[in-house]
Amino acid sequence: MNVALKQKAAHTIIAINDDIIMSSDIQELKGIVQQLLNEGKKSIALAFTQDSYLSTPSVRIIAQCFELIKDRQGAFTFIAPNRDIRDMLDILNLRVMVTIVGSEDELK
Repeated sequence: MNVALKQKAAHTIIAINDDIIMSSDIQELKGIVQQLLNEGKKSIALAFTQDSYLSTPSVRIIAQCFELIKDRQGAFTFIAPNRDIRDMLDILNLRVMVTIVGSEDELK
């Protein structure tokens, strides 16, 4: 999984540069989130490509990341997720886990 990390205000952005598809394994994301939390970063934002799609295993990893962040009283944000990702979050009633912003500029 090709990712880039950057800082925007108080948020650490994990930009996933590969398209996440049905067969993608994003297990590595959990390790990245854990590492950031261990470094004291509590506000974590995810940015996916516009062609990404979250499968059931991917959603499971996202939920585990949310739990890690919540346990540290952190914040979890999705940056400009595409319609498929938004729909998946709605269908599984997971939108309560994350804040959604339209762009990096909306991070405060």
